[in-house]
Amino acid sequence: MKIKHLSLVALVMLALSACGTEPIQQDQPITLQAGQGLAAVVYDVADPLSQVTLESAESSTQLQITAVPVGVHVYLFQVPAGSYCFTSFQFGRWHFFSKDKEGQCFQVKAGELGYGGTLSPRVVNGEVMTGQDMDLERFRSELTQSYPIIAKQFLPPEVKEYTAADLNTPASTSEPPVSATAAVPASITPRQVPAASTDQITEWIEYIPGTLDHVVFFRNNTQWTIQVKRFELYDCVAVKACGVQKFTLVIPPHAIRQAMIIEPADPHDAYTYRTRYIYGFVQNGKH
Repeated sequence: MKIKHLSLVALVMLALSACGTEPIQQDQPITLQAGQGLAAVVYDVADPLSQVTLESAESSTQLQITAVPVGVHVYLFQVPAGSYCFTSFQFGRWHFFSKDKEGQCFQVKAGELGYGGTLSPRVVNGEVMTGQDMDLERFRSELTQSYPIIAKQFLPPEVKEYTAADLNTPASTSEPPVSATAAVPASITPRQVPAASTDQITEWIEYIPGTLDHVVFFRNNTQWTIQVKRFELYDCVAVKACGVQKFTLVIPPHAIRQAMIIEPADPHDAYTYRTRYIYGFVQNGKH
């Protein structure tokens, strides 16, 4: 929790100019224009607030909330990309504003959702203390509850942290052998693409015509970029390159990518194997 102090401006609040961007009211798909993003803040207040203002650090853009009732509330704004800072609010007849913007700002990137934290301004003995709590799990829950359609559009799906148990590999044992993978010729294209699925990622294997080799394909069924972080062949019989494979596979939204060719140790003999893998979502260009 980051605690910052604001200053008291005047005993009586004069009329405020109400010229600024208002919060999104309807839970419906958002169409962002070029250079726009979605700004999100959560207010957790013990007393009603009014005329809450956030300002752009680069332009004259203001984000205004006319009234914040007691409780926890999510506010979304469709805004130009940039940095936005919590600057002022009204409490009864008192007007408070920030001494500086340090620590109470957040970034909104073009095409993405920028989260400003959960803000909890409190007036204590004539002085304002406001917390800026970057609780991502709480934010996900509040946004999903208040704006389920927008949440589905902008929040990446949750993916659990995988453990050694998920891979059926005891944590106390050494890693399986790492194998070099065969190159996948660009001429190979999938011929038996599975039907659309609600799974986040689909893996399937096809024979390469004229050989006993298999080629592994992945399809990303989401609107977020996926990275296959670990791919392993195990329980192999008569297979070349068994074990953890040396490749990192990044799959754009709704795209199909080839992973590797699986070859028999002897091109005239039968072979068997099983596959398993770990994947995650690529956010803000970081894997």
